[in-house]
Amino acid sequence: MTDVAATATDLPTLKALADIVTPPAPSWMPQTIGWPIAAALLLVGTLWFAWRTWRRYRANRYRREALAQLEQWAVALRSPDPSAAGDADTASRARALREIAVLLKRVALSAWPRETVASLTGNAWVAFLRTSHGGQSTGTDAMATLVTRAAYQSDESLSREWDAPRTDALVYACRNWIEHHHVPV
Repeated sequence: MTDVAATATDLPTLKALADIVTPPAPSWMPQTIGWPIAAALLLVGTLWFAWRTWRRYRANRYRREALAQLEQWAVALRSPDPSAAGDADTASRARALREIAVLLKRVALSAWPRETVASLTGNAWVAFLRTSHGGQSTGTDAMATLVTRAAYQSDESLSREWDAPRTDALVYACRNWIEHHHVPV
């Protein structure tokens, strides 16, 4: 029994115990010069990317405006006014088709120098549309037909020639050209 009493007296009491000392938390400040340099490069890269994105957004303003105008003319082509007489509907469809041809020229004048685009008519204008669209002839043929003949046809002839499926293909081709034409720098 003396052994048990001796071991009990050898144990430290709660008053004799000390708290565990923890080291201070490590600093979040970088310890080497590489981290501030990497942060500065990241900041400069982010600012450059934001600046380039803003410039591209501003440079493509003419595309956004042209697409909005094209959509207005497409709606006019798709939904004839039921209250309008046949002649008024024919005239509004012909006007919309002619305005789409004018819109293509305005888009080109916004993107290319006036000396390059303003004097183009007929086959030269069609060739320009094809080359600026990367040589794609998918919808360029519909645009070519419109821009070469729309100004010279009567309203009745123009409305008859451009039925609903053909105008849908034309609007799609024009939208595609406006979105994807390439302006050489």
